[in-house]
Amino acid sequence: MPIHDKRKQSRLSRLMMWAAPLSGTVAAQEDAGRTFTHLWYVRDRLGSVRTVVDDAGTIRQCTMCYPSGLPVQLFGTERVTDRAHIGNRWSDFAGLGWHDNTARWHDAILDRFTTPDPKSADYPSLSPYAHCAANPLRFTDPTGERPIVYIETNRWGHVFLSTGEGAALTVYTYGRYGNTWKNIPSVGSTAGEGILIRFKGNDAQKFIKDEDKRFGLNAFAFEQDKDAEINAYFDDILQEKSADQSNKRDVKNIGEGIVIDEYNVVSNNCVTTTLNAIQAVGIDVSSIVSISPAQLLTKMQNALKASKSNWLIRLLMGETGQPPFYETETIK
Repeated sequence: MPIHDKRKQSRLSRLMMWAAPLSGTVAAQEDAGRTFTHLWYVRDRLGSVRTVVDDAGTIRQCTMCYPSGLPVQLFGTERVTDRAHIGNRWSDFAGLGWHDNTARWHDAILDRFTTPDPKSADYPSLSPYAHCAANPLRFTDPTGERPIVYIETNRWGHVFLSTGEGAALTVYTYGRYGNTWKNIPSVGSTAGEGILIRFKGNDAQKFIKDEDKRFGLNAFAFEQDKDAEINAYFDDILQEKSADQSNKRDVKNIGEGIVIDEYNVVSNNCVTTTLNAIQAVGIDVSSIVSISPAQLLTKMQNALKASKSNWLIRLLMGETGQPPFYETETIK
């Protein structure tokens, strides 16, 4: 889906940007002479546009950002894009120096939002104008609409998925869950009831915190805003399966769950169920297909490491290398 940049560059000029699958963003610029220039946006792990390169390999713009998001142009005679910190638009109109952070404008000079956080009631200990929980060195402040995958690798390991934040935070966790197994001849069986559990709001926050405390979590946020689609995906499954009362289960020490299918430790487990949901809403996960939490963690970490090496060579050769996710913090 193209995103239109409405800046007035010339009478007929326009800038269109597409979210390229892996290599960053490709821009096609049409000027008054009706010629085209392709610009490649090279992003860092936060999604900030650090370098803009044209087809000839010439660096047109190179920018770094302070932790607050304030951009500093290192070299380049022109600013060819207003995309800057975490990929958001930067506006220096009338010397304001503000970022369009989707829900609110952010003053990168003062490192404060210009209006209160509409979800500030969920975080009473923080100022409603604070940016990144007053710690931009550690956190970024995305839209809150990006799905996050959590991976445990201790003991047997586990993978689950969350959407939203604050009161809208929702967790989907799927598994066999020991006290509800059926027709299992031994502990070593690979089969069982596949149970999906959904937590919301405070219950979701508590689940994530407890899992992190007990087992340690690695968290990866996906770039595309697909929370609504993922919620709808799981809502359809839960609505269909919960219509049959025999599918309801009270999972000890966890909560109420719904049997949605037959679990299999190799072909239908917490990893495959999570990735299937992400794939179903249009996010490409072909490069990280896995059957175990340890394997998934290794693939995601390796993909991020590979994207940081030889990026310019891959870029000029037209190869993709930027994964559609980044490592993020868990709820503390």
